[in-house]
Amino acid sequence: MKRRAFITLIGGAAAWPLGAHSEKQMARVGVLMDVAENNPASKGWGDAFQAQLGVAGWQKGPNVEIIYRWGASDAERLARYAEELVRSAPDVFMVHGTPALIPLRKITTHHR
Repeated sequence: MKRRAFITLIGGAAAWPLGAHSEKQMARVGVLMDVAENNPASKGWGDAFQAQLGVAGWQKGPNVEIIYRWGASDAERLARYAEELVRSAPDVFMVHGTPALIPLRKITTHHR
């Protein structure tokens, strides 16, 4: 089973090292946001996250795939997206907000 990591994003963006991947292997990041994609701050958070990944040498496209899901503070949607992201088997998760963290934590705890 691949190692899972949670990153809670509070008031900004954070990047997590994605582990030792070969140059040829594409890393995958599952991102669950508790806000809507059209929220004015959402683009800034996504851009900041990708910029911090870039500082660590990870570029969207060439060596990392980022799978975004936007929950819009809807508990049912967040739970559905959390399940979807877990099934996609990313190398690491990045989570924005406690409402998004709760269903993802619950699902990954049961999948161990």
